[in-house]
Amino acid sequence: MNYYELLEQKYKIHPEKPFVIHDGITYTYRAIFERCDNVGNFYPQNQIVFIHSENPLFQLISFLAAQQKDNVPILLHTPMPQSLIQEIAAELNINYLITEKDVINFGFTQISECPANVCMGFLTSGTTGNAKIFYRSYASWVDFFPTLESLFNINFNATLLSQGSFSFTGNLNIALSVLYAGATLINDTLFDPKSYDDYIDRFNITHLYFVPAKLQVVASALKKQHTGIKQVLSGSQLLSLSTITALKSVMPHSAIHLYYGSSELSYLTYIDAESLLEKPFSVGKTFPGITIFENNGELYVDTLYHADKISMPCPLQDYGHLVDGDNHLILEGRKDNSVNMKGIKINAAHIERILLSIEGVADAAVFDYFDNKNNLKLAAAVVSLLEESQIRKLLEEKLLRWEIPSVIHFCDSIPHNNSGKPDYTMLKTQIGIPNTENAHVENYIPSKKGFPEGKTSLATGSAFLCQQHSGKRKFLWHKKKTISTKAIAQIGVFVALLIVGAFTAFPIPFSVVSLTLQTLVLMAIAIAFKPKMAVLIVTIYIAMGSIGLPIFSRFRSFDIFVSESVGFIVSFIPATFLMSTMISLLEKKYPTRRKSSAWLQDSPSSALLHNKKQGHTKTLLLCLIVTFFTGFVLIMGSLGYMFFTRFFYPNAWSSTFTQALFIMAIPFLPVEAIKAAAAILLYKSLVVFRNQ
Repeated sequence: MNYYELLEQKYKIHPEKPFVIHDGITYTYRAIFERCDNVGNFYPQNQIVFIHSENPLFQLISFLAAQQKDNVPILLHTPMPQSLIQEIAAELNINYLITEKDVINFGFTQISECPANVCMGFLTSGTTGNAKIFYRSYASWVDFFPTLESLFNINFNATLLSQGSFSFTGNLNIALSVLYAGATLINDTLFDPKSYDDYIDRFNITHLYFVPAKLQVVASALKKQHTGIKQVLSGSQLLSLSTITALKSVMPHSAIHLYYGSSELSYLTYIDAESLLEKPFSVGKTFPGITIFENNGELYVDTLYHADKISMPCPLQDYGHLVDGDNHLILEGRKDNSVNMKGIKINAAHIERILLSIEGVADAAVFDYFDNKNNLKLAAAVVSLLEESQIRKLLEEKLLRWEIPSVIHFCDSIPHNNSGKPDYTMLKTQIGIPNTENAHVENYIPSKKGFPEGKTSLATGSAFLCQQHSGKRKFLWHKKKTISTKAIAQIGVFVALLIVGAFTAFPIPFSVVSLTLQTLVLMAIAIAFKPKMAVLIVTIYIAMGSIGLPIFSRFRSFDIFVSESVGFIVSFIPATFLMSTMISLLEKKYPTRRKSSAWLQDSPSSALLHNKKQGHTKTLLLCLIVTFFTGFVLIMGSLGYMFFTRFFYPNAWSSTFTQALFIMAIPFLPVEAIKAAAAILLYKSLVVFRNQ
């Protein structure tokens, strides 16, 4: 038995019932069967055949027609170039390629024979990167379709809307389950959610099947409620709470289900939206007839619905555990989706699930990258209106400190591939991070405390050493201290600005010192750099003047330390350090965000109001920090002048602090206020240097 014969059965029972609606055109079971008959006449007999097309309707018809001649069809992903197809075909000894234009015979002398008792195959690169074919028998999928019918109501009366290439086994499986039920499938070439309001009403759609990224877009694109939608399905382990809420608002009578599985093992677990809200890290309970168990934190499955020649029980290549009592499966990440950070294994998928469980985070992706010092770091990209400080605070409650991403990028959207997973390569390109490969550790088993058991590794540029002392594990991180060319250039630029600021000296009435722009440059340094870097710049400037270079105001050098301006020079380093430290704390609490894009502006007014209030609070705190800096410098300048006059001119009028203020502080207040305002206005432009 194969799927062409299944189509023939359904055609004989209800030939005029719509089977496929593609790009708005309805094709009955009769129409699809007749097309399969016509096309199949041009296909070879009893061969393994590749099918390559961008058109989902052609993919489905060719898949069914190939089985008319007892061929084993394998649908190829659309982006695959023909040169690569021929290379894979030669490697696997596949002689035939079916396209919309022709049936290509590569002419190989050695051809792979069709395995016995299989009717289809699929291509995977697995974890090795080498092309590999898995085959499936007819029963390995069809025997599970009654379970889909009973749990998700995919029955004769269902009309299911989906979109995407059938080269992805999730899309193909759901299409064949529709065929098995004698139901109707709607699948377009292009993803156009704006048309779905009309589609749902016109075709009486009852079911939706999309990957989470597309479900999110569909929920936002629908403009009215659709009470006829009874079931929303998604083949993924990740669905954000905000997406569930949005779906429920436009499909109030729908049941939302996620299922977890794989191409090789088919369906494994499922969970409904209500359970997901209660257990945001669960991928649900096992389907009937499926057994999942764990051994040392690694999951194994026993199922009848697996691909050909896979021995049971089979490892899932996932870490996780079953929750006692309700038998819910909690995944902790894949072996091939984890990051080795200084010897500690971190599961990126687990962090993604934590982020998606946060109310207000619409989408998220976690990945590793190398910073400009060649240190491996963890980053997260999120679609959210929340402030970074809010997200970090929630992550601190749910993650270990080394699991919290070093950098959080805010994106308008996160690119996904057709299987619904984040496209990390495109994402890194989008936000300007070079693509890197994850650092993996083979045969890693996580301990209960989250540390690797007896396993250490070297990360580029650092060594993370694990030693045992008195039964306790001690970790030492040795990192090479370097300074980048970019940092050297920045130091040079800002030291030069300090020199220029010192030379722009203007006399001030009632004061014995001149007004310069140095305090404005110092505030810029404190805003633009973290404390260590800011202090380094100012220290280099003062050191240069101290060795005799005439770079202080009025072209002075070390002699400034025995002048009336000594207090100002002495204040530069502590004032810059204190202001930079306060700016760091301010950014941690209220991180600077780039302006939101247009679609974010349409978010709930309460969220926008919350952000505006935080913005006002941050501005007020920034004003207080700048005021503190200005006051500190002026007070230090006055104290320096007071001690200078007491030492050199003990009988001078300005030998008291109050008198010194009238000479060294009060005359400067109006202009210092203008410089403080300028620093505040330049804040957003300067603070971005901190994260570079």
